[in-house]
Amino acid sequence: MIDKTLSVVLSALSFIGMIAMAGCRGEDRGSGGEPSVTNSEGEPLGSDTHPDWSPDGASIAFISNREGVRAGKAINFEIYRSAVDGSGEQRLTSNQDFEADLAWSPDGTKLLFKSYRDGNDEIYVMNSGGGNQRNLSNSPASDGGAIWSPDGSAILFHSDRRGGGESHFYLMNADGSNVRTLPNDPGPGHSPDWSPDGSRIAFVSSRDGNDEIYVMNADGSNVHRITTDPRVNGYPKWSPDGRTIAHTVGSFETDKWAVFFSDADGGNLRQVIEGTDSGNVAWSPDGKRLLFGRYKRYGKDGGEESRLFLFDLESRSETRVLQQRP
Repeated sequence: MIDKTLSVVLSALSFIGMIAMAGCRGEDRGSGGEPSVTNSEGEPLGSDTHPDWSPDGASIAFISNREGVRAGKAINFEIYRSAVDGSGEQRLTSNQDFEADLAWSPDGTKLLFKSYRDGNDEIYVMNSGGGNQRNLSNSPASDGGAIWSPDGSAILFHSDRRGGGESHFYLMNADGSNVRTLPNDPGPGHSPDWSPDGSRIAFVSSRDGNDEIYVMNADGSNVHRITTDPRVNGYPKWSPDGRTIAHTVGSFETDKWAVFFSDADGGNLRQVIEGTDSGNVAWSPDGKRLLFGRYKRYGKDGGEESRLFLFDLESRSETRVLQQRP
């Protein structure tokens, strides 16, 4: 998700970076330049990616451009929800622009997301069933990466509202009021994730010349880098027990990605899943499974689209979600 020059891409960070790469590759086209209805295996076009898991473990939310691809607008990602087994699927948003950065509230009743529907990246919230969608950030700046504090009282996000093209960290109340900078904001940085106990925050920064994962105290103090990798490191996600941080590693040039684990201090770094898409991974609430996107090529000369999979950490087995998606 991270261009090495944050000053250029923060408003388009997910739009052209992680999101575009995770979903726009599935454009198999028929004659006349229009998207075909299905791919070479008879499955509807479009990609499913960037998932999040509900706190009760029963539901998943994700974004998909399946309708946009059919309409010739491959970047038009909308938000969907289903049961973990893929049943009961619902489309939660419907507009001409993209949505991203999903985050369930701790009580499971709401979803945060980023939307470009107002002409720039804004942070929205809606009921978990899709109702009552409203803009929380209301800023001409580019805002995104919003997550709830573990107690649900506050929202942390990144924004370039200071100017200068760099993204910094801000807090606001759950209703969007009282926007303020993180007390010891360590910016530049983005894509934060709060530890389950609320004491630490993992995030991404290119301050040392490459997109790496950092950890800081919840007030922004005591920043330390936990990865050292020449590739793109993105989307840190704390495990439910707070012991492990999952993150993506890869390259936009080669478009090869993997999921890595590390301890919170950066130790015990290891690869867990290879061949993923460039989007984030989501932990099951019990910490036993991972939800992620994987590219799948259709036909000898077909395009690649992303599909959602579950990875069982104990058995190391993999199961596709939404096997017969509409």
